[in-house]
Amino acid sequence: MKNVVEQVCIVRAIKNNGSNVVLSLEPKKQKCKGCDGKCAKMLKPVEYIDIAYNKDDLEVDDEIMLYMEKNYLAKLVFQVLGLPLLALLTIVILGTALDFSESLLIASIFISLSVIFFLQVRYLKVEKQLKIRKN
Repeated sequence: MKNVVEQVCIVRAIKNNGSNVVLSLEPKKQKCKGCDGKCAKMLKPVEYIDIAYNKDDLEVDDEIMLYMEKNYLAKLVFQVLGLPLLALLTIVILGTALDFSESLLIASIFISLSVIFFLQVRYLKVEKQLKIRKN
């Protein structure tokens, strides 16, 4: 199965927070074929990725593969786009069935979409779906 996100990283630091291990990962700069490393020189300064890890089998300078499975992407798209559309459709149907005025219907749509957006920002964690495989 092909993964959606694949990035080879190097473990630069391991921090133990009691119950979790947090890895600081540096994306590995790879040379393109035929450029002799010129494009690697043009890359931005290193940005570290901090990610929680629940095993204890990695050491500093280990190479790992950071990836996201393809089936999670469809679930993520549904949560971001599908749920607000379902909520909007439900509110419109209930509003017309209960004979809401236009201003009340618009207010209820705005409030419900705001609540859904808040819940998505609060509870939708993409980094929890990133998986690590040792190379």
